[in-house]
Amino acid sequence: HGSGPDMGAYESSYEGIIGCTDYLALNFNPDAWIEGECFYASEWYVATSGDDVEGLGTDESPFASIQHALAFITNISQEENNELQTIYVENGTYYENISWPALGNIQLIGEDRDSTIVNGNDTGIVIDMTSLNGIEDFGTLISHLTITNGYTSGGEGGGLRISGSPTLQYLNIVGNHAYHGGGMALYFSNPILNHLTITGNTATASGGILLYHSNPTLNNVIITNNTVMGDGEWEGFGGGMALVHSKPTLNNVTISENTANEGGGMHLTDYNPFGEPSAPIIHNSIIWGNTAESIFITNSGTPLVNYSDIQGGWEGEGNIDDDPLFVNVENGDFSLQNSSPCTDSGNPNLWYNDTDGTSSDM
Repeated sequence: HGSGPDMGAYESSYEGIIGCTDYLALNFNPDAWIEGECFYASEWYVATSGDDVEGLGTDESPFASIQHALAFITNISQEENNELQTIYVENGTYYENISWPALGNIQLIGEDRDSTIVNGNDTGIVIDMTSLNGIEDFGTLISHLTITNGYTSGGEGGGLRISGSPTLQYLNIVGNHAYHGGGMALYFSNPILNHLTITGNTATASGGILLYHSNPTLNNVIITNNTVMGDGEWEGFGGGMALVHSKPTLNNVTISENTANEGGGMHLTDYNPFGEPSAPIIHNSIIWGNTAESIFITNSGTPLVNYSDIQGGWEGEGNIDDDPLFVNVENGDFSLQNSSPCTDSGNPNLWYNDTDGTSSDM
């Protein structure tokens, strides 16, 4: 007849439960003893109503902060981090000073650039991306956010400080402050900057953007009403942009109403005579109404400017020196009036045509 099991050690055919033992995975099984295949999310959600302790990062159970979402992604296995990860941020104001992880292929996308706001609360840089230096980060994207109230008294980049080559698009970078680069500072960085508005930032030098050994591409960017207040050594220059050993490409960029002691629009300088000289390429752009000069050059290269409206004039094919007739400067509307001399006056090459088929505007 049968008998019950003996006490003590004995051989058994029971092999335990096979399943995912990683608590970060979608299919985590707390009862699993033996590691099986794990599946991870690639989309994460952040909302002001979320919870960084109990939230799962899903649309129904979002996190409360962008930093927590980034940390969660970082904690996933390195193999999974090679996959594209997207963080969606619901409308609202998030008081954060974000340190971006040393990982590529992360996208941060707000719901609306005017109402999804990341506020640095005047306590630090809003988004610090210097960890991307040397990282293959062509999948990195930040989009549809307002970045404001960043502050660093002795450093660079109040709103953003960037290394690497991310893409930034549809951002408002407004009301930030730094020693250099009030709106943003690029260090050894070659990002793509599309449809940015950089306005109302302050610094002791380079009020809007500082470029240091950086070659970004700027498309449809507005740089206005940024102010430089310093007057000491390495201060007081570059109201809109300051370039140091940098060669950016500007397409349809407006630089206006910025203020500095030198180079209210753009300032070029190179401290190392053996380094690569700063020499921006400027197409279909407007540099007008800045205090002081539109472009100031000291110990540097020469900009290549074509089909652009430069106050004070600039040598180059298709350039003009005429009031661009913005719609309403006082209210921040830098679009062109119908009678503007910049309308349909850009590069006549079909490649540059506007979407309606007419010649491009400056």
